Amino acid sequence: THRTGAAAGPRSGMCPAAGRSGEADCLGALSTALRSPPGSALEADKQALHDFLLQHARRYDFSAAKFGSAFLLLVNRRFLCANAWKRMEPRDAQLAVMQCMRVLMRDAQHRATFVETPGAVARLVELCVELADEHFSAPDSEFFCGMLVETLSILKRFAALPELLPPPTPPSDSMTSDGGSPLP
Repeated sequence: THRTGAAAGPRSGMCPAAGRSGEADCLGALSTALRSPPGSALEADKQALHDFLLQHARRYDFSAAKFGSAFLLLVNRRFLCANAWKRMEPRDAQLAVMQCMRVLMRDAQHRATFVETPGAVARLVELCVELADEHFSAPDSEFFCGMLVETLSILKRFAALPELLPPPTPPSDSMTSDGGSPLP
């Protein structure tokens, strides 16, 4: 289970990172953290990501522009930025990034933005392969399973994308329609 789901109930109106209650405070704290240089304040990043998840775990409408800005920051400054990604060790910060991306991608516009962002889908697929390899080579490793689940949860939303489909196999003119013997 994810830490955010269990804790989302009573604290859902609070944003400890901002020191106040309210959606704007958590979103502002997250945006501020994401604008800071990657790895400069890892604990602040993790706290802002966690607070955002607590605040929005049950939300499905992220169509407001303020969420779009936060989503772009999250994708471009943490997920796609190789230096930022490497600096988010231990993996709990990476897991929080994936969880926030999954929650925000409940909104169709954010999914479209993700697909249109150069390298985003390819990086997601690459990460899934890396995590699967790591998970099966060391199944008890901390955070690999959770990150793999988050990555697969995001990927399933894009299952019909041409980038994720295997290349089509060209039909052979010398075979019958049922795949049997060659035609005369």
